[in-house]
Amino acid sequence: MKYPTLLVLLFWSAHLSAQIDSSATAISAEQSLETWPASEGRIRFRDGDFGFQDSTGKVVVSAQYEVASDFSQGLARVGKGGEEGFIRKDGSVAISLEYSKVWSFRDSVAMVKLGTRYGFIDHSGEWIITPDFDHAQLPEEGMILVKKDGRFGYFSTKGDLRIPLAYEEATPFFQGK
Repeated sequence: MKYPTLLVLLFWSAHLSAQIDSSATAISAEQSLETWPASEGRIRFRDGDFGFQDSTGKVVVSAQYEVASDFSQGLARVGKGGEEGFIRKDGSVAISLEYSKVWSFRDSVAMVKLGTRYGFIDHSGEWIITPDFDHAQLPEEGMILVKKDGRFGYFSTKGDLRIPLAYEEATPFFQGK
């Protein structure tokens, strides 16, 4: 006995998701749900606000966030009311929404902006590098470029000052340089 193949297609540009059978006949279609590719087993969707589904399409985090990004190192950046933080895959808050801006985790740290200052936190929300800097960049090759009072320097992703803030110009590390 031959069984028909069921295929689910997502059309981002048209914001249309449809199920079609093997003869390309539409079985069902829904308008308005915008989705992104799965990341760490979660599919980010937007239905007004952002939420997350599991790989079966079951909503695991309701559409409640004004901003959201994909999961990275087990946590997703989310925000509402002008404050940002991180949630776990089950939707529970891992790091409270108290920052002006957060960036996804890289090399086990996340860059955060608190008011006008930049710093870095670990997965538990503890400070690795306190928010004392006018500017910072995401880690590259285990090094974090920061700027304070017009001077650049570098920290490790463990929070150790590796190169003092003594330089008028600097770029992120690339191929060890």
